[in-house]
Formats: sequence, C-alpha cells, structure tokens
Amino acid sequence: MDLSNVIQNFILDRPVETLLIFSIVTSLPFFIYYVSKKYVSEYRLYKGFKKPKKFDYNLISIGPDGTQFITNFIKNNPKAKIVVVKNNKTMKAQSHLTPSDVAKASIDFLSGDPKIISPYEISLNGKTISAKNILIATGASSNTPDFIGVDKIAHYTPTTIWTLPEAPKKLLILGDNQTACEFAQTYAERESEVTLATALHRLLPDEDELVGEYILKNLAQQKITVLLNARLEKFEKTNAQSIAVFDKDDADLLIEFDVVLFCLGEIPNTAHIGLERLEIPLNPDGTIKVDSSLRTNYPTIYACGKAASYFD
Repeated sequence: MDLSNVIQNFILDRPVETLLIFSIVTSLPFFIYYVSKKYVSEYRLYKGFKKPKKFDYNLISIGPDGTQFITNFIKNNPKAKIVVVKNNKTMKAQSHLTPSDVAKASIDFLSGDPKIISPYEISLNGKTISAKNILIATGASSNTPDFIGVDKIAHYTPTTIWTLPEAPKKLLILGDNQTACEFAQTYAERESEVTLATALHRLLPDEDELVGEYILKNLAQQKITVLLNARLEKFEKTNAQSIAVFDKDDADLLIEFDVVLFCLGEIPNTAHIGLERLEIPLNPDGTIKVDSSLRTNYPTIYACGKAASYFD
C-alpha cells in the first residue's frame, strides 16, 4: 500500500490523534530551543564559580525580612539547616520567626557585613559560608536626603519617631504619601502643631486626584497646615529654634519647628552586598529583579520583601 494513502487514511480515521502528533512535532523545535537556551544561559552564569562539594547550610538569608519565605522553606524542607545574617547598619527589621519555626529546623543567627561572592557563598567576618540557596531579604531604609543643615536639627523617620518620649510642640512633616498624612493626623490628635509640606501640587500622587483633595480637606479640618508646591532649600538653627527654609511661589517661606519627620519613601537595602560582582540586575526603583518564584537571574539566589520587585 502506498505510504501516502496510509497516512491519509490515518488522518481521516483518527483526527484527534493526528492533531496531537502534529502539535508535538511542531512544538518540539520550540521546546528544544527554550530548554537549550535556558541551560546555556545558566551555564554562562555559573561558569566562573566553583560549586562546593559540601554545603554549610541549605539556606543563607541575608537580612531578617524573609520570614514568610523561610517559613515556607522549612515546610518543604523540615530538616533544613538555615542561617539568618543581619547587618546592623542597614537592616533594622527584626526576624519574626516563631519558636516553632526555629524548633522545626536548625536556624543560626549571625551578625556582620555579608557579601555574596558566588551563587553558593557569602563572605562574613572574614569567613566563607556556603549554602544550596541564598535569600536576599535585606528590606529597605527610610529615605533621608542630605539637606543643608540637617545635622543641626532633630530629625526622625517613620521608624525612629516612636522613640520620642513625648509629642513635639511643633512638628514638620516632609512628604505627600499615605504615611505622611497618617502621621500628621496622629500627632494633630496628640495636640502637636503640625505642618505637612511637599514639593508637589497635591497629596497622594499615586492615588486618584479626588482622593488627594478629600484628604487635604480632612487635614484642614484637623487644623493641620499643608504646604503644596513648597520645595525645601535648607534647615537653619537660631539659638534654640529650628527653621526650615522653603522656596514657595518664588519666595522664601520660613517655618519654625521642634522636630522634622521625613516621610519620603524608602530605599531598598541592596547596596554593598555583592550584587555587582554577580551582575544581578536591579529594577529602576533599586529593588532586585525577580521572577514570579522570587528567583533572580541565578536559580540558586532568591530575593523577597522590600528589597525585591517582580515586573512581568
């Protein structure tokens, strides 16, 4: 029987099987291309690094901001050996692992200045520590710009403001986000004389403009002074009085205050931990670029929390 007739009869008699075979055959080149591209890419990444024959840990967490990740890791690896490394200079957050989490796995806590030196290793206090996986969970720090005269005045961030023993008589808040508005309302209720200043023409720029207008009215009802289009130029100290000098409507505007609160967003703690050495890419906002599984461009290195962002 002619082969062409056999094929034709098969197609007519078994259309579903034919469609399945056709799909597999046509998809195979794309599958091979995808897999080969993936492995070639990974080979190039790992080519210059030697994989340890034996690992010290299953997971190294640089920073304490990866509680949920570590908890899930322990669930999938009950006997995992984990170390959490904290740099006290930038990583202010505390680990919120529960006693049961610690009991389920072997978890060590170390302090120092960690740096990633390979896809499997970090350098800490002059020693090299290895792990099958590395997690970057360094969090973020409040943005405190180096304004002129800032070293002469009492300034705080949303994290440190709670250390004040009492509410200041005059509080100046710099910022236009939700955090700035919430602190303004909180201290107004504590009878502080609050001034909220922003260089923008509105509050809550990430929200609908009507929302910003609504919040502006609410703040006014609480007798909170809101300065829009006010660009801070410098701080001054005259005797015991602190003064902020703003450029508003092409003229200097002087605001007296006792304490200034910076609510100017956060900066990811991704500097000085070795990302440049491995060429781990960052997003435009300074966060580490990860995929939907929180992996970086290295399959063995993950990032989570405020230090990472996933952009599809």
